[in-house]
Amino acid sequence: MYERDSLEIGVAINPSTLQEDLFPLVPCIDFIQCMGNDNIGYQGISLDEDVYEKIKILREKYSDIPIAVDIGVNETTAPLLIKAGATKLLIGSAIFESDDIIGKIEEFKIYNMFLSDIKVKELEGKANDIRISIIEMLLEAKSGHTAGPLGMADIFAIFYFHILKHDPKNPFWEERDRVILSNGHICPVLYAAMAHSGYFLVEELLTLRKFGTRLQGHPHREYLPMLENSSGPLGEGLAQATGMALADKIDGKDRDRFIYCFMSDGEHDEGGTWEAIMLAGKNKLRNLIAIVDRNNIQIDGFTEDIMPLDPIADKWRAFNWHVIEISGHDMREINQAVEEAQAIYEKPTVIIAHTIPGKGVREFERDYKWHGKAPNKEEAEMALKELRR
Repeated sequence: MYERDSLEIGVAINPSTLQEDLFPLVPCIDFIQCMGNDNIGYQGISLDEDVYEKIKILREKYSDIPIAVDIGVNETTAPLLIKAGATKLLIGSAIFESDDIIGKIEEFKIYNMFLSDIKVKELEGKANDIRISIIEMLLEAKSGHTAGPLGMADIFAIFYFHILKHDPKNPFWEERDRVILSNGHICPVLYAAMAHSGYFLVEELLTLRKFGTRLQGHPHREYLPMLENSSGPLGEGLAQATGMALADKIDGKDRDRFIYCFMSDGEHDEGGTWEAIMLAGKNKLRNLIAIVDRNNIQIDGFTEDIMPLDPIADKWRAFNWHVIEISGHDMREINQAVEEAQAIYEKPTVIIAHTIPGKGVREFERDYKWHGKAPNKEEAEMALKELRR
């Protein structure tokens, strides 16, 4: 017997249903299901053009409620429905007449890459949840890195809740994308993204850096096997990711998944980083995508004062990489950059993401001193108050 908390109640409406008849019901329901045509009951019925406008009106009035569409969903209407504000699409029973049912469903999954306004808002909310967890973790641990994890929260939110091919309930799924964290000191953002997406309980985040915890101060696979790599010494992650991508190319699997390597800008001071850049460019590793956190700080100060990196984009291009530069806080820019990177077949891609260290807490932003320290109780309370407002 189902508990009430597990039951969702929705209301199905037709294109001809009056908006004013629906409005009083919205506070009482969990979702709206829009029927694509008034004439239901037959296969192959086309979508009524009025449905797009109806969804737009509903979305403008109710920004958070899920909207599903049934009848008339196909390859042509799907992107338009998502653009209008639909969040769920029901494929008709005619799909069972296809010779490749699974393949047909997979075709529709490409529309998941489209970012509607409601999806952007949802991802921004996830990023904020991740930032809150980062502050709580660091306060409990009384040590750790603050600026980098806060600055990368938007990128990790969109990866774990929109971009990655992964299954938190089956973390060793063979076909999963690989996530390599090279700058292991920002692991609070990785742990928080993993916990919020379902890899383990959010409550475990408060064990960060505790003796015997799975959540070490730098990622360690011996303690948390679902990690793809152990990291700590800077400049090694891209070499690890390059090895994985090269193995995929040798095994003919470089079209099945992507290897994403998250890196810092400061670790470009390491010679091993450039050796990996050269090797990957030479071997044209198409499924390797590096994401550089270009926050312009490192533990002793600003990168351009300590060891100037610019023109960093031209340097990557010189080693046969496709280069994309974006804001690391714009969900649509991040998404479009990954889509572009996935479409490049003749070389690896680097996404240089310009971020604000300490993003989300004004007192922490752009201050290199927050690279390697945790907030005290008063600072954490201030930060949490700002993030929760």
